[in-house]
Amino acid sequence: MKKSTLLACSGLIIIFFIVVSLGNRTKVYEKQERYNTPEEAIVNFIGYINSYEEVKSKNTYYHVTPNEFFESISKRYRLYLGEGNGNRYINDQVPVVHSYELEEVSLNDLVNLKVNYEDSFKGMMNYKGHSEVRVYKLDALASYNFSVDKNSVNKDGTVDKVNYMEETKVNDIEGIPTEIYLVVVDEGEGYVVDYYNIIFK
Repeated sequence: MKKSTLLACSGLIIIFFIVVSLGNRTKVYEKQERYNTPEEAIVNFIGYINSYEEVKSKNTYYHVTPNEFFESISKRYRLYLGEGNGNRYINDQVPVVHSYELEEVSLNDLVNLKVNYEDSFKGMMNYKGHSEVRVYKLDALASYNFSVDKNSVNKDGTVDKVNYMEETKVNDIEGIPTEIYLVVVDEGEGYVVDYYNIIFK
């Protein structure tokens, strides 16, 4: 084979790989805000996972996931969700939280959570695990199957039950005691929620 033919074939192969690698990129929300403590990420996660923001387009309004939610989750979680504003859950539905107590717990003490979290990395080639993994437990009073206007979310991530009932036009909401375990990591852009698990009491 001539040297010029070999160079031309090599050039075509390189161009092919460049086009392939750039052509199939998934757009992922780029974080704008840095949370310096895990609690900041947790507050935004629980507050905005079930909320919506009303946006006007031409002559109609539609609901989108607020950016505050995307700011609180890890890059792989954002990648999992993609660009769509549909499903926000990687496991069970996260309830609307009306009140909670927060405490840090050890991942090693929670065998099922640890196994599930480690299994969530399977099939993810070239993804580095995190050196600092922190787990928080929320003992929460919560309700399910509702979404809320993002303006109804309090600074601590809770949603006031009375206002919530008025907004959803429900006569009574029974708060369900729930444990929410949140795995929080620092990806270099501040703390974010990377994984969660819900346990009903």
